Amino acid sequence: MRIEPDMKVLVTGAASGIGREIVRRLARFEVEFLLVDRDPAGLATLAAELEKQNLRATTHTCDLADAAQIDALAVLVQQKWGGLQILINNAGVAWYGPTLKTPEGEWDRIMAVNLHAPIRLTRRLLPLLLEQPEAHVVNTASICGLVASSRLTAYSTSKFGLVGFGEAIRGEFGRFGLGVTTVCPGPVRTNLLTTTPSGRNDGKIPQPPRWTSTTPEHVAAAVVRGIQRDRAVVVITWMAKLVFWCKSLAPGLLDALQRIGRSKKIRQKIAKIEANRTEAVVSRRAA
Repeated sequence: MRIEPDMKVLVTGAASGIGREIVRRLARFEVEFLLVDRDPAGLATLAAELEKQNLRATTHTCDLADAAQIDALAVLVQQKWGGLQILINNAGVAWYGPTLKTPEGEWDRIMAVNLHAPIRLTRRLLPLLLEQPEAHVVNTASICGLVASSRLTAYSTSKFGLVGFGEAIRGEFGRFGLGVTTVCPGPVRTNLLTTTPSGRNDGKIPQPPRWTSTTPEHVAAAVVRGIQRDRAVVVITWMAKLVFWCKSLAPGLLDALQRIGRSKKIRQKIAKIEANRTEAVVSRRAA
């Protein structure tokens, strides 16, 4: 799809991270934006940045976990623009920890924001998108939507669903000029990695090595190329591509590697228990 000046673009999760960098990258094409996020201050800052470039940007504060607010957003698009060329479903949330310890409220929140919201918003705006000679939908998923990650069960489940939704509507509406790109990055250096709630005792989540992650700027550039080239799926970072390749071509190998990792952790736990027992025995004898 050719991105032209004055095209109308809606971006969710626009106030920070990947969403903000997608907006900055698309600003080079002099499009008109509707920026959506639950952070009004972040939206205002980005809108002011765009106004300095003489670009038009409307901001809309919205909690995508609330279906009524999504419907109101769709009505706003219809009333203000009456048309839409690019929809970017980028907003996302996560929770890190064991599946059985994941609070029900977190499951509901993750499914609502990561899966139900993009599906609902896309379905509400499809009539506007299909009126265009060409239009495009971008869904920001994750490598966790292609290869599940333990302790991110709810997040992985929501992203698998988003990958499937993108594939389905691409197949159904592609012949009508609608392109659909699902973006599956590996770890990205955004606040999602540092602010995600955790079920660990220390409340933190393990940070991936820097050499396995990428920047939101790199993801944004890949998103724009995906739109221009009508890519179905865009996997980002070499590690994410390697893991996806292993699962696609040698799923047994990936499962074996995961078993090795689990066995190592079990051995480490047993060794720690034995060390604690030995220390206790020595302490009693010394007493």
